[in-house]
Amino acid sequence: MEKRAEAKKHAHSETFIRQITCGFPCESVFQRCYTDRKFTEIQHECNRIMFLHYFQNIVTSDNVTEYTFVDRVWWHNKEMKKDYLTQYKRNYHVRFDMTSKLAECECSLFNHSGIICRHMIKLYDILGEEVPHRYILRRWRKNVSRKHTRVKVAYQDPSKTKHIISYDEMQLAFEPIRFKASIFKDTKQLVLEFLELHDIRVD
Repeated sequence: MEKRAEAKKHAHSETFIRQITCGFPCESVFQRCYTDRKFTEIQHECNRIMFLHYFQNIVTSDNVTEYTFVDRVWWHNKEMKKDYLTQYKRNYHVRFDMTSKLAECECSLFNHSGIICRHMIKLYDILGEEVPHRYILRRWRKNVSRKHTRVKVAYQDPSKTKHIISYDEMQLAFEPIRFKASIFKDTKQLVLEFLELHDIRVD
Protein backbone atom coordinates (compact mmCIF):
# COMPACT_ATOMS: atom_id res chain seq x y z
CA MET A 1 0.00 0.00 0.00
CA GLU A 2 2.85 2.35 0.84
CA LYS A 3 4.46 1.75 -2.57
CA ARG A 4 1.14 2.42 -4.30
CA ALA A 5 0.67 5.69 -2.43
CA GLU A 6 4.21 6.77 -3.25
CA ALA A 7 3.61 5.94 -6.92
CA LYS A 8 0.47 8.10 -6.97
CA LYS A 9 2.33 10.92 -5.26
CA HIS A 10 5.13 10.67 -7.81
CA ALA A 11 2.67 10.60 -10.74
CA HIS A 12 0.93 13.70 -9.38
CA SER A 13 4.22 15.60 -9.11
CA GLU A 14 5.13 14.52 -12.65
CA THR A 15 2.08 16.35 -14.02
CA PHE A 16 3.82 19.63 -13.18
CA ILE A 17 6.98 18.64 -15.07
CA ARG A 18 6.06 16.41 -18.01
CA GLN A 19 5.22 18.09 -21.33
CA ILE A 20 2.88 16.45 -23.84
CA THR A 21 2.88 17.54 -27.48
CA CYS A 22 -0.10 19.75 -28.34
CA GLY A 23 -1.64 20.31 -31.77
CA PHE A 24 -4.34 22.85 -30.94
CA PRO A 25 -3.99 26.11 -28.98
CA CYS A 26 -6.68 25.09 -26.48
CA GLU A 27 -4.72 21.91 -25.72
CA SER A 28 -1.97 24.00 -24.16
CA VAL A 29 -4.55 25.60 -21.87
CA PHE A 30 -5.78 22.24 -20.59
CA GLN A 31 -2.23 20.90 -20.35
CA ARG A 32 -1.27 23.71 -17.97
CA CYS A 33 -4.35 23.21 -15.80
CA TYR A 34 -5.33 19.52 -15.88
CA THR A 35 -3.66 16.40 -14.54
CA ASP A 36 -2.03 14.17 -17.16
CA ARG A 37 -4.75 11.55 -16.86
CA LYS A 38 -7.55 14.02 -17.57
CA PHE A 39 -5.55 15.83 -20.21
CA THR A 40 -5.19 12.60 -22.20
CA GLU A 41 -9.01 12.57 -22.47
CA ILE A 42 -8.84 16.02 -24.03
CA GLN A 43 -6.19 14.80 -26.46
CA HIS A 44 -8.37 11.79 -27.23
CA GLU A 45 -11.02 14.21 -28.50
CA CYS A 46 -8.41 16.21 -30.42
CA ASN A 47 -7.18 13.08 -32.20
CA ARG A 48 -10.67 12.53 -33.58
CA ILE A 49 -10.85 16.00 -35.12
CA MET A 50 -9.11 14.59 -38.20
CA PHE A 51 -12.41 12.85 -39.03
CA LEU A 52 -14.39 16.05 -38.44
CA HIS A 53 -15.32 18.52 -41.19
CA TYR A 54 -16.80 22.00 -40.91
CA PHE A 55 -19.95 22.27 -43.03
CA GLN A 56 -21.75 25.60 -42.58
CA ASN A 57 -22.91 28.27 -40.15
CA ILE A 58 -26.29 29.90 -39.75
CA VAL A 59 -26.94 33.13 -37.83
CA THR A 60 -29.92 32.42 -35.58
CA SER A 61 -29.97 35.77 -33.73
CA ASP A 62 -27.93 38.94 -33.28
CA ASN A 63 -25.44 37.23 -30.96
CA VAL A 64 -25.87 33.49 -31.62
CA THR A 65 -24.57 31.54 -34.60
CA GLU A 66 -25.13 27.83 -35.18
CA TYR A 67 -22.25 25.90 -36.73
CA THR A 68 -22.66 22.50 -38.35
CA PHE A 69 -19.93 19.85 -38.38
CA VAL A 70 -19.96 16.53 -40.23
CA ASP A 71 -18.46 13.83 -38.03
CA ARG A 72 -17.87 10.10 -38.35
CA VAL A 73 -19.82 7.82 -36.03
CA TRP A 74 -17.86 5.78 -33.48
CA TRP A 75 -19.07 2.44 -32.12
CA HIS A 76 -18.13 1.43 -28.58
CA ASN A 77 -17.49 -2.25 -27.87
CA LYS A 78 -18.29 -2.80 -24.19
CA GLU A 79 -16.57 -6.19 -24.00
CA MET A 80 -13.34 -4.96 -25.58
CA LYS A 81 -13.71 -1.51 -23.96
CA LYS A 82 -12.63 0.05 -27.22
CA ASP A 83 -14.08 2.49 -29.79
CA TYR A 84 -14.22 1.62 -33.48
CA LEU A 85 -14.63 4.04 -36.37
CA THR A 86 -17.57 3.33 -38.71
CA GLN A 87 -18.33 4.58 -42.22
CA TYR A 88 -21.48 6.36 -41.06
CA LYS A 89 -21.60 10.13 -40.76
CA ARG A 90 -23.64 12.48 -38.63
CA ASN A 91 -24.16 16.22 -38.40
CA TYR A 92 -23.51 17.96 -35.07
CA HIS A 93 -24.74 21.48 -34.39
CA VAL A 94 -22.82 23.81 -32.10
CA ARG A 95 -24.40 27.07 -30.97
CA PHE A 96 -21.94 29.88 -30.24
CA ASP A 97 -22.77 33.08 -28.34
CA MET A 98 -20.57 35.96 -29.50
CA THR A 99 -21.27 37.95 -26.32
CA SER A 100 -20.39 35.34 -23.68
CA LYS A 101 -18.05 33.33 -25.98
CA LEU A 102 -19.78 30.17 -24.73
CA ALA A 103 -20.57 27.23 -26.99
CA GLU A 104 -23.10 24.44 -26.63
CA CYS A 105 -22.86 21.23 -28.64
CA GLU A 106 -25.75 18.84 -29.10
CA CYS A 107 -23.49 15.86 -28.39
CA SER A 108 -23.57 17.00 -24.71
CA LEU A 109 -20.19 15.45 -23.90
CA PHE A 110 -19.28 18.30 -21.57
CA ASN A 111 -22.55 17.94 -19.65
CA HIS A 112 -22.06 14.18 -19.26
CA SER A 113 -18.35 13.90 -18.48
CA GLY A 114 -17.02 17.43 -17.91
CA ILE A 115 -14.74 17.10 -20.96
CA ILE A 116 -14.98 19.58 -23.82
CA CYS A 117 -15.91 17.79 -27.06
CA ARG A 118 -14.00 17.81 -30.36
CA HIS A 119 -16.75 19.83 -32.05
CA MET A 120 -16.30 22.70 -29.60
CA ILE A 121 -12.50 22.41 -29.76
CA LYS A 122 -12.65 22.68 -33.55
CA LEU A 123 -15.01 25.65 -33.36
CA TYR A 124 -12.78 27.62 -30.97
CA ASP A 125 -9.83 26.81 -33.23
CA ILE A 126 -11.68 28.09 -36.34
CA LEU A 127 -12.82 31.27 -34.60
CA GLY A 128 -9.44 31.86 -32.95
CA GLU A 129 -11.13 32.25 -29.57
CA GLU A 130 -9.76 31.18 -26.21
CA VAL A 131 -11.59 28.48 -24.29
CA PRO A 132 -13.69 30.14 -21.53
CA HIS A 133 -12.85 29.27 -17.93
CA ARG A 134 -16.28 27.70 -17.57
CA TYR A 135 -15.01 24.65 -19.44
CA ILE A 136 -11.93 24.28 -17.24
CA LEU A 137 -13.33 22.50 -14.20
CA ARG A 138 -11.67 22.85 -10.83
CA ARG A 139 -11.95 19.15 -9.92
CA TRP A 140 -9.60 18.15 -12.75
CA ARG A 141 -6.93 20.77 -11.97
CA LYS A 142 -3.47 19.51 -10.99
CA ASN A 143 -3.04 22.15 -8.28
CA VAL A 144 -6.16 21.09 -6.33
CA SER A 145 -5.46 19.48 -2.97
CA ARG A 146 -7.34 16.16 -2.96
CA LYS A 147 -9.36 15.53 0.23
CA HIS A 148 -8.14 11.96 0.63
CA THR A 149 -4.56 13.22 0.93
CA ARG A 150 -5.44 15.25 4.02
CA VAL A 151 -6.21 12.17 6.11
CA LYS A 152 -3.13 10.62 7.68
CA VAL A 153 -2.82 6.84 7.48
CA ALA A 154 -0.77 4.52 9.65
CA TYR A 155 2.16 3.89 7.29
CA GLN A 156 2.57 7.64 6.72
CA ASP A 157 2.64 8.63 10.38
CA PRO A 158 2.00 6.03 13.10
CA SER A 159 1.53 8.77 15.71
CA LYS A 160 -1.57 10.05 13.92
CA THR A 161 -3.73 6.90 14.12
CA LYS A 162 -6.08 8.69 16.55
CA HIS A 163 -6.96 11.06 13.73
CA ILE A 164 -7.99 8.10 11.60
CA ILE A 165 -10.19 6.74 14.38
CA SER A 166 -11.86 10.13 14.88
CA TYR A 167 -12.44 10.48 11.15
CA ASP A 168 -14.08 7.02 10.92
CA GLU A 169 -16.27 7.71 13.96
CA MET A 170 -17.59 10.93 12.43
CA GLN A 171 -18.24 9.17 9.13
CA LEU A 172 -20.29 6.46 10.88
CA ALA A 173 -22.22 9.03 12.91
CA PHE A 174 -23.12 11.07 9.84
CA GLU A 175 -24.11 8.12 7.62
CA PRO A 176 -27.68 7.60 9.00
CA ILE A 177 -28.32 11.36 8.93
CA ARG A 178 -27.20 11.57 5.32
CA PHE A 179 -29.43 8.61 4.40
CA LYS A 180 -32.55 10.13 6.00
CA ALA A 181 -31.87 13.60 4.57
CA SER A 182 -31.51 12.25 1.04
CA ILE A 183 -35.09 10.92 1.09
CA PHE A 184 -36.89 14.18 1.81
CA LYS A 185 -36.12 17.47 0.08
CA ASP A 186 -36.97 19.70 3.07
CA THR A 187 -34.84 17.59 5.41
CA LYS A 188 -31.93 17.71 2.99
CA GLN A 189 -31.94 21.51 2.98
CA LEU A 190 -32.14 21.58 6.78
CA VAL A 191 -29.09 19.31 7.11
CA LEU A 192 -27.10 21.32 4.55
CA GLU A 193 -27.80 24.58 6.40
CA PHE A 194 -26.84 22.87 9.67
CA LEU A 195 -23.54 21.68 8.18
CA GLU A 196 -22.73 25.11 6.74
CA LEU A 197 -23.26 26.67 10.15
CA HIS A 198 -21.04 24.14 11.92
CA ASP A 199 -18.41 24.38 9.21
CA ILE A 200 -18.05 28.06 10.10
CA ARG A 201 -17.91 27.23 13.83
CA VAL A 202 -15.23 24.57 13.29
CA ASP A 203 -13.09 27.03 11.31
